[in-house]
Amino acid sequence: GDVQSFSRLTPDGRTLQWQLAYRHYTEAMLPSDGLVPFLIEWAPSCAAFTPAASAPRGIELLSLRAESAAPLEASASLAALGIEASDLLAQPAGAAPCSSRLVARLRTPKGVVEL
Repeated sequence: GDVQSFSRLTPDGRTLQWQLAYRHYTEAMLPSDGLVPFLIEWAPSCAAFTPAASAPRGIELLSLRAESAAPLEASASLAALGIEASDLLAQPAGAAPCSSRLVARLRTPKGVVEL
């Protein structure tokens, strides 16, 4: 989509600025049932306080997989962004999901969890 600029104040009063290549406020759903990522670019002046830079430490992303009710459509949409579908798209053995979902495996201070 068209690139749109956004900003908001952080709790400490700094202005966080970014651009999105997806009109999330006018589209009902992200492409491929939400499995295809939208593109975001943080302003260079905000590098020290983006959500990734300012989030609490102690949790590690171990893996991210997508399960799709329509894997062929999702594969084509991911390929359009230069993402190899086999790097992200996976189905557990014997599973045929009725809806699409993203699954993250995280290492936390209390052990590995899957969301």
